[in-house]
Amino acid sequence: MARYSESWCVDDASRKRELLDDCCRLLKESFASFKASEDWLGCAKVFRSISFCLRDREELEGDWNERKRIAQDTVKYGRDTISMLSEGLGVDELLWTYVMTFYSMVRWLDFFDERRAEFVSLVSSYMEKAVKLAEKTEDAYLLFFLNYALLVNSAFV
Repeated sequence: MARYSESWCVDDASRKRELLDDCCRLLKESFASFKASEDWLGCAKVFRSISFCLRDREELEGDWNERKRIAQDTVKYGRDTISMLSEGLGVDELLWTYVMTFYSMVRWLDFFDERRAEFVSLVSSYMEKAVKLAEKTEDAYLLFFLNYALLVNSAFV
């Protein structure tokens, strides 16, 4: 996460891209390690970081195919993480995973035209589960981001 934080302070786009690429690589390695050790809560925490890092990285990318690959990565990690978690492992982490996954799916829906109907259905399901879980959290930042993601969803889907 040090690379990610450092990227916020860098003006040079190529240096920022380099820092974010390194951050993504390290986070993906961490995710794989947590997954191999069946530490699902660790996977969820790393996914949240991966999703923010990949989002920032996509904003720097000019190539459509690379942007699509970044979108696919984010959604893949989100769906993998959702499949690993249950409410018993931590309501907040499960809620973050639903929110970040449906937010990513909505944000990058244009990259998934061939799967639009499937994604709209999944977004609806994830949103419904997230709203129900929101009743069980007191994390103000998480609740703010959930409401922001719901707003973005209402504008795009």
